[in-house]
Amino acid sequence: MDELASAQNLLSEGDAQAAVECLERVSKSSGLGLDGHLLMAEALWTRAGPGGTEAALPHYEAALTLAGSDVSKKATVSLGYGFALLQLKHLPRARQELLKARSLAEEDGNAAAAQFVDSLLQNTESTEAATLDDAAKATWLAFAGAYANDERPVLFMRGTIHEPLDAASAHGVEKLRASGAKSMKVVDLSETGPDLPGGLQTLADVGIELPQLYLKGAAVEHWMGLETGELRRRLEDSGVAMKDPDSEPCHGTFSDGLADWEVALVEMISVSGPGDWEEKAKALTKKGFEDAPKTAGLLEEAWQKLAPSIKTKLESQPEMPCGHSCNTCPTKHDCQLHDAVGHVRDIEDREDGKEAAWFDTGTDQYDLFGRPRAPTPDSPKFYVEWSKVSRTAEWSCGPPGCVADASLKVFENASEMEYKMCLLSVSVHATDFDDTYGREKIEWILINDKEALRDFSPQAPKPKGCETDDNPAALHGTTVTEQQLSNVSLLATHAEPDSKKSHASKQAGTKETAPDAKSDSTSKQAGKKETAPEAKSDSKKDHASKQAGTKASAPVSGGRTNASLLDVPLYPCIRDLPLEGLIDQNGELRISGKISPSVDECPVNGNHLSGVVSVTCFARPIVTLPPTTTTTTGTVTTTTVHDFPVQDSKHFWCEEPGCTATTILMLDIFNMTSRKCTLTVRINQTDFDENDGTTERLEWIKVGGSNVTGNLKPGKNPCREAASGTPRQYVNFTVLDEQDVADRITNGILPVSIKISDMVDECSVDGHLLDGQADLSCS
Repeated sequence: MDELASAQNLLSEGDAQAAVECLERVSKSSGLGLDGHLLMAEALWTRAGPGGTEAALPHYEAALTLAGSDVSKKATVSLGYGFALLQLKHLPRARQELLKARSLAEEDGNAAAAQFVDSLLQNTESTEAATLDDAAKATWLAFAGAYANDERPVLFMRGTIHEPLDAASAHGVEKLRASGAKSMKVVDLSETGPDLPGGLQTLADVGIELPQLYLKGAAVEHWMGLETGELRRRLEDSGVAMKDPDSEPCHGTFSDGLADWEVALVEMISVSGPGDWEEKAKALTKKGFEDAPKTAGLLEEAWQKLAPSIKTKLESQPEMPCGHSCNTCPTKHDCQLHDAVGHVRDIEDREDGKEAAWFDTGTDQYDLFGRPRAPTPDSPKFYVEWSKVSRTAEWSCGPPGCVADASLKVFENASEMEYKMCLLSVSVHATDFDDTYGREKIEWILINDKEALRDFSPQAPKPKGCETDDNPAALHGTTVTEQQLSNVSLLATHAEPDSKKSHASKQAGTKETAPDAKSDSTSKQAGKKETAPEAKSDSKKDHASKQAGTKASAPVSGGRTNASLLDVPLYPCIRDLPLEGLIDQNGELRISGKISPSVDECPVNGNHLSGVVSVTCFARPIVTLPPTTTTTTGTVTTTTVHDFPVQDSKHFWCEEPGCTATTILMLDIFNMTSRKCTLTVRINQTDFDENDGTTERLEWIKVGGSNVTGNLKPGKNPCREAASGTPRQYVNFTVLDEQDVADRITNGILPVSIKISDMVDECSVDGHLLDGQADLSCS
């Protein structure tokens, strides 16, 4: 029997040759029984490969003889023998043996085996001209069809749900889990799989694609390519037990590689944290997880083994079904997993991570002293002691399709002043940007030869009184004839002969207008068409009214408003564009922009592109530190005083049986560099004698969020000692003695937690069943 078991193990490990040699030794020494002949047939067949070997046939015949009158065994051997003959293309003999196997199966009452034999018999008729692979695949189809004939959902794969043996099977299991499948029949087709009948183990070598899903007795083609929702619908329609999608825990890829009870345990801990292991064990049992640990101790031990892998998953930031990762989860502060597994490398720990204000300006952040966090250099609040300065310039050009240029000297006195957080804004007047036909737009804007905007349409309505389709003569005044309108462009009618003076007066009224803007505007005005006399006269009057201090007042000419004098609103094209990377140290800024040729109506002061460029910066004088002086002094004795703590002590306690006491020790983070930090924890003896056979211990001690020791026995009960005549003394028990904890301190904070067992229930100290002190010192 030992030799047969050894041969079976060798065959399971894939060493068919060694299995054959082992069985040959058994045959020579004591002979082979029924099981030995079947095992030898399988070993010879496996050694020969998928095509099989004639050498296996005598062993099937010997097994038939040894089966005697046992109908069940004879049916099993005949089925394997018939299949072997079929594979070797001995079709008449195969048919004869399979008929015998069907008769024996019917006599044994095994309807499924009889139906499977019928499938093989039908396949025999079609395999005479088929190749060996075709016959094997047809046999597989017959086997799978017979197995799934009762329309039960079946998954054929290599391995099991918990231990898939190849990547395809693992992917199939993941696909079914994602669809919400709870349980279904799985047939393991691996070489050592137990689900195949005797003699059919070679089906594992047939060139079929696995895993295969059978629903309602038929294979689901390309099922792993189906959408999750569609696969779920088909599974539900076939009667597969499914999980409720609304109650599916948000564990995302945490389920990968975990048993179902482990996934449920992770969900419990995420809600209530670790601890209460007895209640968690009962809850898992109640949910039907038969393979989950049944006691509190075993469950806690299982969690300690599971926690490192969960921590790794947390740090990898997998995407959950809700679309969030752990770091972006809106309810992350309600999740207990981070604390349960110890310090997790979160997004704040990443060198390339962004601070919270980047996505949530409403966050309240406080340091260890309760002070709000200082604003960052990207916030205007950072420059509260700086001055805010502005520079503006006009930006305009005349004809349709023109290019406007403006320049600004952003940094004045650059050698004496420093500038930060400079922002650029560009706005245009609403001329002909109503964009009725999709062609009236600003084609591009360049900032220091770098493109900042392209194909932008302000979508601005025309100024009131500029409806050119109505009455052109009324728009320009009744003194302009239709003949003159046909000869003089709209631009020429509104041109300003003395444009240089006009722009000079405008520049005098701006806050700090660039000098280049004036010269550009002057040159562009000088190049316009010759204006009509009537227009010149009106234009001079308009210009005079502007210089008198009016703001684009609108005199009536011929009963209609002149568009060139309207208070035309500004529309933003660029708003608060940061100039870092766009401006050099000298502070020179050049802005260019081009309008499309379709912008050909309603100019403002003769310009179809008219607007304002503005830059705002925070500025302050450059601070020059006074020179250092060297003085000669005598020897001075100094005493170093620690302004920041390098040690801390805290008293901790709790009052109930089975309670947990937690305290937080704090040090200055700046004094921790290259220091050794040790922790000593002592407790007062209360009810720890265990005289009644109960468990009265310290269940665990956590430092920095992870266990350092547990199951400690302090061993005394001062109250009982006093009752026996010994004076009561508050003796203490050392839990940790100068243990190095430097690597467990995070940002100067070290949490310490201790839990007592439920049977510690008497002899309290000042009402505390757990009472002690933690001392932390760095040197």
